[in-house]
Formats: sequence, structure tokens, C-alpha cells
Amino acid sequence: MAEKPVLLLIHGFPLDSRMWRRQVDALSTDLRVIAPDLDGHGISPAGSPGHSIDEIARSLAARLDSAAVSQVHLGGFSMGGYVALAFIRLFPDRVLSLALVDTRANADNQAGREGRDDLAARIREQGPSAASLAMLSRMFTDAVDEAVRAETEGWMLAQPAETLVADLAALRDRPDATPGLGAIEVPALVIVGDHDALTPPDAAQVLADGIPNARLVTISGAAHLTPVEQPDQVNAALREFMRS
Repeated sequence: MAEKPVLLLIHGFPLDSRMWRRQVDALSTDLRVIAPDLDGHGISPAGSPGHSIDEIARSLAARLDSAAVSQVHLGGFSMGGYVALAFIRLFPDRVLSLALVDTRANADNQAGREGRDDLAARIREQGPSAASLAMLSRMFTDAVDEAVRAETEGWMLAQPAETLVADLAALRDRPDATPGLGAIEVPALVIVGDHDALTPPDAAQVLADGIPNARLVTISGAAHLTPVEQPDQVNAALREFMRS
């Protein structure tokens, strides 16, 4: 029996792999879905967090090596999308297709970098609750189920403060990926929530326009965290893309 294709899903900030739970459940029939906690994240953190987006991408490549996985279909949400773009730049021969979920190509501007530093300072003082306070209200529309919101808050509060601070440094200093979009040769799917204010639809359009073989799917009734707020729509988009 042939081995299932591997789909590697990379979570965002300030979260862990649990954000992909519904995608793992839905897609595992046809795919071997790997949704790891990045180093330092999750309920059982492993290793020190990466301090640059490239470092995080290289750590994932090392994990794939350890698992004897040579090539993957690659997906990333928000910060995970930045990591996915770095991964395909560093290891283009290892990526069979690319899914970019509620993310963007451009680097932070000066105000954005200052905002990362300000949040990092608050996390040092207050712990992960500062990240939750800053991010949770921007993850969902007002219509999201309160149980979903509460569960997501729990994921945020479970992340070590030092990991969140390292994430923010990596986010702050990431390079502009826009110039490299045209070099991406694999099929790509760009997903965005129609109410996403953090990485809005126009940022998703830049990705879809810049990658030669890309399609854009807008998720209705969702803000930033589309895989959690509207999992059925995201699962359907990913399933159709993987089968095409």
C-alpha cells in the first residue's frame, strides 16, 4: 500500500498545534497530517523557541529529517504562514504544494515593529495573559461561539511567556517575502477570513497575485482564526485543493 502524502500544518501566534484539531480530524483519511507544536509551544514544549522565522523553518526541516519525511504539502496560519514562506524559500524541493492561511507577505512597518516590542514588554511583566488580552478579540467575529473563544483563550494562556517573547522578535524582524513570491513554482492556496483585520483580504490578494499558480478562497463569517471559527469551510477548501 502506498504511503499517504504528508501535510505539514504550522500554527500561529500565540497558539499551538491544537488550533488545527478540526483540520487533522477532517483530512487524515487521505493524508498523513502532521501538526507539530513549534519548539517551546504547546502543553508539552520541546526545545527552545526559535528567534527568527528562518530558524523556525530550519527546525521543522530537521524534524522532518528525523521522521524520514522528504517532501510535504505545506500549510501555515498567520505566523505559520511566514514560516511556510521561509521554508519554501530555504527548501523549495521539499514542498509539493503551499497553503497560506490568514497571513501576509510583507514585513512589519516601523509602527508594527514597535507594537511587537510593546507587547513583548507587557508579556514580560504580566505573562501570557497580556498576549491573550491583545489578540483574542481580534481572532474572531462577534458571532463566534463563546465556548470556542474560551477554549482558544486557554491555548493562549498555556504558552510560556519566554516563548511568546521570542515569537514576537521573530515576527518583528522577518524579511519581506513579497519579492520571492514569483519564484514559488508549486500550486498554492490562499485562504482569508472576510472579516480578518490582522491579515486582511487585500493582503491575501497580494499573495494570490504574486504566486504564479495560486487560488484565493475567502471564508465567510470569519475573522483571523478561520481554521477554528469556520473549520468546515476551511476543511472543504483544503480538501478540494489537495485533490486538484
